[in-house]
Amino acid sequence: MNTDRRDHEPSLESRLRADARAARVAPPEGLEQRVSAAVWREVDATRAAPQREPRRRSFRLLPPALAGLVTSACAVALVVLWHERADTAHVSEADIRYLVDKVQTLPARLASADLTTTPTLAVAAPLEREIESVRADARSALDFLAANFVPSQMLTRPDAAPDSPGSRET
Repeated sequence: MNTDRRDHEPSLESRLRADARAARVAPPEGLEQRVSAAVWREVDATRAAPQREPRRRSFRLLPPALAGLVTSACAVALVVLWHERADTAHVSEADIRYLVDKVQTLPARLASADLTTTPTLAVAAPLEREIESVRADARSALDFLAANFVPSQMLTRPDAAPDSPGSRET
């Protein structure tokens, strides 16, 4: 029968526990009272400290705010003046009739259009894009880990050309 050497020696954990028991030192007399007194002194000091005055309002943002207000008022005034002076575009009655006719026939044209391929493209394309995005994210994460945590000697393939260390086939 093969006996293991570990069966006869005490485990590391039991040796550490025994050493800790032997090195245990009693705390100094009155330590708990001194800590408690120090805590209460700190609490009393913070309560007795004078309260800070609330900060006064600063007017250093007033000039930029006023400049912004004046600029926006000038922009609004210019738009209003430009709009009043602009000539109204003349649209002929025939153009209006043509546009109204096109708008009224739009539902009928949409109903007769063949839209059967659109839903399948809309469903398939996002999934393919998502899969490609996940693959690209995984590839960039692996590249980051390889560049920062793997020694450069390990990145060079033995069969790779000397001018392209660590090149990958895609």
